[in-house]
Amino acid sequence: MVKLNVMCRLLCVSSLVGMVWPSQMSQDLTNFLLDNYPKYPIRPVKDESTPVIILHRMTPVQIIDLDESNQILTLKSWLEETWIDEYLRWNPRDYEGLSEIQIKTNHIWQPDIVLFSSVTKDLRRHTDSDAIVNCNGTVTALRFYIAEATCEIDATYFPFDEQLCEMKFASWSYHGRYLDMKRHPLTGIDQFINNGEWDLVKMSVERKVEKYICCQSNEFPGLIYTLHLKRRAAFYIMNIIFPSVLLSVLIAVASFLPSDSGERMALCVTTIVSQFVFMTVTTTHMPPTSTKIPHLQRHFFTLIGMGVLSAFMTAMTLNLHYQGPGRKEVPHWLRKLTFHYLARVLCVPVRLPKVSPLAEPKKNRVKFKDAGGANGNDGDLSCAFGRMPNNTDVESRDEHGVDFGSDLDLRVQERRLREWQEVARILDRGYLLTYSLVLSSLMFVYLPCIPLLALDNHEHYPDEMEQDNVTNAFHDTSRFH
Repeated sequence: MVKLNVMCRLLCVSSLVGMVWPSQMSQDLTNFLLDNYPKYPIRPVKDESTPVIILHRMTPVQIIDLDESNQILTLKSWLEETWIDEYLRWNPRDYEGLSEIQIKTNHIWQPDIVLFSSVTKDLRRHTDSDAIVNCNGTVTALRFYIAEATCEIDATYFPFDEQLCEMKFASWSYHGRYLDMKRHPLTGIDQFINNGEWDLVKMSVERKVEKYICCQSNEFPGLIYTLHLKRRAAFYIMNIIFPSVLLSVLIAVASFLPSDSGERMALCVTTIVSQFVFMTVTTTHMPPTSTKIPHLQRHFFTLIGMGVLSAFMTAMTLNLHYQGPGRKEVPHWLRKLTFHYLARVLCVPVRLPKVSPLAEPKKNRVKFKDAGGANGNDGDLSCAFGRMPNNTDVESRDEHGVDFGSDLDLRVQERRLREWQEVARILDRGYLLTYSLVLSSLMFVYLPCIPLLALDNHEHYPDEMEQDNVTNAFHDTSRFH
């Protein structure tokens, strides 16, 4: 029993020694490398004419927010930078086969690569993270990064738009003779988490060399990551476009309401206000720019204009329908326009009552042509214009001089009232047809053309990883193997 306890203790001690030994080797190796490292971190090359080649990779993980109004993209991503540090090399056989260790990046040289399109308040050129150091001097720095960068928004085809957001990474102080940047061969979007509003269609990388005003004699290389984002339009179709179209149909429905109901004007005004609300919701997703007007806003402007015109036509037809006691005869040009032309085009029957002439002298009686007579012949409808003989009582006349004391004048006023009501009805039907044609054009022609135009415009976008200057630039990777 005693021997068994001793053997168990020996096994535990040996396992602990085996765990401590590699840790001690890592500590000794780290001390050796840092003790022999330059006191002030300089470029990790022993030949000053040799540029440090940085393999850079940005892996987008999630779109946190895309503020269209301020044109700012907030992106969660992983950054990887790989380079050769000639001061961090050792022989693994001297350290029990240990070929890889982790060292804090603030103890060694690291490239000052920054996001040029960043909108954060503080510019951090260096980060404090752990770097993986290989025995051949390869240093790999991995870090979690939340980027807040500018992204120019083109909302012309909203909500069927696709956006291109460019993110430029380059060195802040080293030019091309000291530091060169190349795309990492494993760059991709395979780790991206789907967003509820945006889809990441693809990502292209372009190596670009630029000259700045401060240093015209030197060239500064950099990598430009272009994110191709596509908006998911289902939410906006179901919650903005479709309800606004239904509200516009209500204006057409209002034309079928009788004028006596008194609800036509209220319905038009309510529809106009609702369209303004939908346009306001759409504006919140638009950048405050005057260079391009989204097609959907033009659609709302048209609907609001049609609503205002509908309210004007409703007010006019109601005014014609409710003529006062001093109503006059329908003008000849209006009778001809409505009863002879519009009624034919709209296939609307003219409903005028036939009023029998009273037994009056012929000189006080005037014939008029049938309002619905297309052949221009005198119709059966005739009545006496003018007033009754002079023996009519003056007290029976109103302020317009109309005598309500005679049956003849009552029939004249009734006929005039019915004629004005028919004019209002025919004009109302004419506007209803015009409004229906315009609304149908917007619904079945203009709106379907927006995604088609957007698709045609997006076909000219660059494909993923097809930049020639990127693939050609990545030609010297042998140093990393």
